[in-house]
Amino acid sequence: MEDKNKPLYSVDKRDFEMQTFCTGGNGGQNQNRRKMGCRLIHRESGAVGEGREERSFEQNKKNAFRKLINTDKFQKWLKIQTAKALGTYVDTEEWVKEQMQPENLKIEGRNEEGKWEEI
Repeated sequence: MEDKNKPLYSVDKRDFEMQTFCTGGNGGQNQNRRKMGCRLIHRESGAVGEGREERSFEQNKKNAFRKLINTDKFQKWLKIQTAKALGTYVDTEEWVKEQMQPENLKIEGRNEEGKWEEI
């Protein structure tokens, strides 16, 4: 019997690259001196999220993560990983190649009377 609570796929902090930066702008010298901004990059999908709105680095890191997981790039990657885990993933290029085999094709043309017929 399978465990229904077992996740299909997991992502942890090793899957991300974290970059810190000075946020600049309004808010005093602290923003120009301390690295309060956070940029997270998910290596496999290439999705990026950036947090710079808050005065706390931890809060900016949370915001960056939220933004990253809501990007189209990450969502597409996640759907593919889920399909692979469920065994329902179909490689589109391979499927098209298979469908283009001669035994899978029906070729028709017009005959002398103008009617369609299989060639």
